[in-house]
Amino acid sequence: MRLKKWIALWSALLMMISILPVMPVSAEEVSALEQAKLCIDTILTAAPAPEDYTFSEELADEVDKLGKLLQTGLSTSEIDTLDAYVATKTTSEVPGEDETTTETVTRYQSVQKFYQDYADAQNAALEELAAPIHTAVDAMLARPLTRENYKTARESYENASAHIKAAVDADDVNALNQIRELLELVDSADRAFLRIEMLKADASAGDYNLFLEDVQSAKTAYGLYESKFAELRRYTKYADCLIKAMKNSLFENYEKYEKANIIADVEQAYDDLGVYDVLDDTVKEKLDVLQDAVDAGAASNFSLSVYDYYRGEAIQYVLTQYRNIETFEEMIALTSETPKNKTELTAALRAYRYYNQELTADEQDLVAPELVKKMNNAVLLNTNCEEVKKQITDIGTAASDDEFEDFTKRYEQAYKSYRLFVNSYSGICDISDLISNLSTLDEATDRLEMLKSIRQIEETEDALMCSKKLQIESLLNAYASLDEDKQAAIYNIDSLREINADVQVASALRIQVDTLRSGEGGYSLLDEDTVKKLRADYEQMTDRQKRYFGSSYLNQLEAIERQLDAENMNAALRVSSLINQIGTVNAKAKDRIESARKAYDALSEAQKAYVANLATLETAETSLSKLEFSIAKATVSSLGSYRYSGTALTPSFTVSLNGVKLVQDLDYSVTYLSNKNVGTAKVVICGKGVYTNSLTKTFTIRPETMASAVITGCKAKYSYTGKQVKPLIQVVWNGKILRNNTDYTLLYKNNKKRGSAGIVVTGKSNYSGTLKASFTIVRASVKKASVTGLKAVYARTGKAVKPKVTVKLGGKKLKKKRDYILSYRKNKKKGTALLYVKGVGNYSGTKKMKFKIR
Repeated sequence: MRLKKWIALWSALLMMISILPVMPVSAEEVSALEQAKLCIDTILTAAPAPEDYTFSEELADEVDKLGKLLQTGLSTSEIDTLDAYVATKTTSEVPGEDETTTETVTRYQSVQKFYQDYADAQNAALEELAAPIHTAVDAMLARPLTRENYKTARESYENASAHIKAAVDADDVNALNQIRELLELVDSADRAFLRIEMLKADASAGDYNLFLEDVQSAKTAYGLYESKFAELRRYTKYADCLIKAMKNSLFENYEKYEKANIIADVEQAYDDLGVYDVLDDTVKEKLDVLQDAVDAGAASNFSLSVYDYYRGEAIQYVLTQYRNIETFEEMIALTSETPKNKTELTAALRAYRYYNQELTADEQDLVAPELVKKMNNAVLLNTNCEEVKKQITDIGTAASDDEFEDFTKRYEQAYKSYRLFVNSYSGICDISDLISNLSTLDEATDRLEMLKSIRQIEETEDALMCSKKLQIESLLNAYASLDEDKQAAIYNIDSLREINADVQVASALRIQVDTLRSGEGGYSLLDEDTVKKLRADYEQMTDRQKRYFGSSYLNQLEAIERQLDAENMNAALRVSSLINQIGTVNAKAKDRIESARKAYDALSEAQKAYVANLATLETAETSLSKLEFSIAKATVSSLGSYRYSGTALTPSFTVSLNGVKLVQDLDYSVTYLSNKNVGTAKVVICGKGVYTNSLTKTFTIRPETMASAVITGCKAKYSYTGKQVKPLIQVVWNGKILRNNTDYTLLYKNNKKRGSAGIVVTGKSNYSGTLKASFTIVRASVKKASVTGLKAVYARTGKAVKPKVTVKLGGKKLKKKRDYILSYRKNKKKGTALLYVKGVGNYSGTKKMKFKIR
């Protein structure tokens, strides 16, 4: 009612204001607070709710203005005033839960929240309005750039309002500005292209200089565009827009610029060449630049001939001269300072002929002096090479000892000339390519070396001849590998063959003596048959073979014969010592007996005859065969029984065999099985060392009594739930928490109704006996119950208001009068009424609730 009266008064006031004369008020005279209120009124008139917002410049200005006032123009108290103003402006009556009632709803309590929601709605509208501009920019960037594409995107942006422009993505605005800057550089360069005056046939020097200046200006302008184009292409954003293929398509006069560039490059290259006396690297570089420029003109779309240029004839002359000299340089470049092989020498001689037959005198003067020197070095090399080849051809052969000295002199003279040639031309890679008969020198070298080696063998002392065995065999193998013509030149080969036959016999006997002394090859000093055969072979040799065998080896053979008997005796004594070490025959003596037998069996028959205590070994072996080595036959002491302890049980015991107490880990190992839990445990005893097989024994593990365990976690009292009360307990034995249904079972007694209840713990598996605990079930308090169905406000009826409610405790719905009773206070008049829920039966306590009556 008060709200309706207030609305009526406000309407009357507005009517009175409307009929009053309007007095102009400046913006300065209206306070910031009043301006903010006017903004709020205007916004609500245009859009009663943010979802009703439709963009207009006027509405956007009001939203922006309100935002600025909230940021800078209002005090804290004024903000509070606006909060109340917004709350009033956005309060309305809406239908209640039923058709007979209404509810008052206030949409905004805060002017900041009011502004933010409308600002968000405005931003969303602006984003939607700015979307076509973004689409136009994307379309421009998605295909090769044209002025039309740019114009479409630029106009879509320029035609938008200020608010819409502000909503356009900064990247899109930047893209438009970048492309605009690029096109401005295109226009600037195109104007520079157009200003170029192409050279004519009758052009003067002044025309030429002006032409170069115009081209340079155009290059500068184009360079600015090219730099900007490359800068933008570094960004993925412009990859589709600025493709290389369209780089120059934006220009109208690019073809003129391209042709002018070609002409300018050629003329500038000719100017840079200047005057020169020698074709050095600097001049060549400039000539290459000139040639490249001319070639570029010929290969261009304009197909320019060299005579199309301002100074075409002069350009053609220097290029022809350069090509001729370059041809010579290319030929001489195939060789080193001094040729290193036949290929280089041939190339140098070919260059020499071209120099004398093809180049003019002027062109010869332009050739670099170092190249002329290289050519002359090749000519000198060829002359020296021919002289060495002649001396090698003159070496010839030797047919006897009488001709050997002259043959040696001719060879040494040719070889000396060859070495001098090699030392003088050390850079040559393959001499044989230049000295074509070098193989003749190599053959003469091999022939001379073989003849000398055979003569040295013939002069060797008899006692040292066997030491030459490998050298003799090497010479014979080398001779056998020669062709028949080369073999015929070795006149002393038969003498070498005779020496070799006797050396083979003497060396073979020497090897047998060495082998016997070292014990290698299956021989030993105890092999009497071998020693006898060596003596027989020696007696059958010729006198020269015996001289080759030598007196030192004969002395060694005789020493072996003397040592034979002594070695047999020593071997037998070592075995006798092993037999004496056997001692008392028991299990531990087994290895000593077997070692002695093995050593005895390894002796030769002659050595066995010297073993005097063989009977002792045989007696020990008989006694050993009567001993028991199977651990399965051993005697084990009693293991007994044990109570469960929670850990693996390993009782001690003794093992005896053959009347001897065995040692664990030395004579046997022990493994325990099933030795932790109640039941029968096993002990597996396995033989070690000389003992074999295994033996299994058992012992018993009895259950532990529950009497030593305790129950924890059981409280003295528990509240009634209507269900069985099962306290969560733990059973602890010896510090260990036992597991339910594994180590014990649980039984609950009288644990649903109020009164005394009990717990019985019965041991299981490794435990036996029982434990007991008790607790009391008491009435549950309704203070923690949940009450539903009670509304915050009820309409006054003139009678006592008694809301119907539902009471739940612990998820269980309680029954009225059986589990609780309800009582009310102050529940008839307007104001705050009270509802009391009081527990009865299995429930106690009282829960107080409040509700309002209007």
